[in-house]
Amino acid sequence: MLLAVLVTSQTAQAQTPLVQFKAANYNAGSGLWTDSSGNNNNASASGTYPTLVATASPNGSPAVVFNGANQLQLTTAIPTNVSYTIFAFIKPAVGAGPYALCGGAAGAFEYRINNSKQDALRQQQLDLGSETMAMSTTAFSLIDATVTTTRTAANGTCR
Repeated sequence: MLLAVLVTSQTAQAQTPLVQFKAANYNAGSGLWTDSSGNNNNASASGTYPTLVATASPNGSPAVVFNGANQLQLTTAIPTNVSYTIFAFIKPAVGAGPYALCGGAAGAFEYRINNSKQDALRQQQLDLGSETMAMSTTAFSLIDATVTTTRTAANGTCR
């Protein structure tokens, strides 16, 4: 389950939202997830649409549920020359995956959850590192991954 996603660009002065997805802004009927950052970087589903569960979070907020056959694509890609950080609140299913939180063409950074463990890789080329401990499947976890033009860090670990 995915509660929210925030992608911010990084500058020396501040972090500026590039994309912000809140579960409350996902339309399960059309598969459109409206960007809350004000940048109109919406995402649309292809194939089977993810579902929206009304009261999935501890505070009763909705969450978007992916089943492995769902995917969302940004209407406008994040430029490759921009450093950014992804923050997400997720609760993976037991033994599920691999589910990519972000990815792209061959060689692009991909961050995914596989068998409840975090994994970072250069898509179709190189595994950059994996967690050895599984994430909680009973509670939401905050994850973050930072991508720059020179290095990648997931939850503070340089890759």
